[in-house]
Amino acid sequence: MIESPLVSVCIQTYQHKKFIASCIESVLMQKTAFPFEIIIGEDDSTDGTREICKDFAERFPGKIRLYLRSEKDKIYINGVKTGRFNFLSNLDAAQGKFIALLDGDDRWIDENKLQKQLSWMETQPGMVISTHNVYWKKEKGEPFIPVHLNMADENRVLSLDDLLEKYFLHMSAIVFLKQCVVDLPSWFKELPVIDIPLSLHIAQKGSVGFMKDAMAVYNIHRGGMWNSLKSPHDFINLWKLYTMLSIRFDGKIRTAMEKKRANAGKWLINFYKKRLWYDSDWLKKELMEFNFADDRGLLQELNDIHQLKNYGANVVNLAKAGIKKIYKR
Repeated sequence: MIESPLVSVCIQTYQHKKFIASCIESVLMQKTAFPFEIIIGEDDSTDGTREICKDFAERFPGKIRLYLRSEKDKIYINGVKTGRFNFLSNLDAAQGKFIALLDGDDRWIDENKLQKQLSWMETQPGMVISTHNVYWKKEKGEPFIPVHLNMADENRVLSLDDLLEKYFLHMSAIVFLKQCVVDLPSWFKELPVIDIPLSLHIAQKGSVGFMKDAMAVYNIHRGGMWNSLKSPHDFINLWKLYTMLSIRFDGKIRTAMEKKRANAGKWLINFYKKRLWYDSDWLKKELMEFNFADDRGLLQELNDIHQLKNYGANVVNLAKAGIKKIYKR
């Protein structure tokens, strides 16, 4: 039986055969002065991930609670199958006062990560969530990309305003009070991306701690959630996310989300301008509803993408796309 934990480490995994063992091992190696549990939500993988998770759960029954999710429970968002049910179910299953998140294709690289974050949070009245710098690692090329966004060169306490201005909280780095997520609104099940709204929801309840140490690795790979090979998939998701958050939040958060939405729209328009063979009608339809102040200007920019000056870039990009297809064969 698992000792009553102070921290629940929630691991969400799907099709992560290459990464899941090192992910789980990076949690098992943690040295803490408090008990913690590991909750693994395995989302019905078919690549062998499930079997690896079962093996770990059998070998560490006093530490790991494994939940084998079913395909039938997956939530579709904008017609795309997601791991939202798995993620939210993991949060519900957590028994600790604190929750730490870790994606199944990432890993921690500091055996004192949890202890460092908890020790700091417990000495900071009002701190509800903490995070730290993260390394990025590509499948090929450099072993590590420099510290994620270089967001902090010293430990600091941030406010919601800081978060809205420039700080991003990586999912595999955050630890937060569970009480801050017991009131998650039902519309979280509809979000195409959950890290940003989760951070904002929690940060409204207190301060955010940012540690300078890089204590996790985010793996960039073809099957990952964010991948430039999916372009413009990621920015379409961001556009839809910021649209939803602009409606759901009020005040300073709404203002910040509207600005981010407009920036995502400009990126998409620039993308479509240079790749006219992509379908941009969906964006035009949404802009024509004029629900936000920037929509009229964005619509004008989108309507101008068929200008003759843009066709040169289209010829070059179409040729590049053709070459990539040939090499993939």
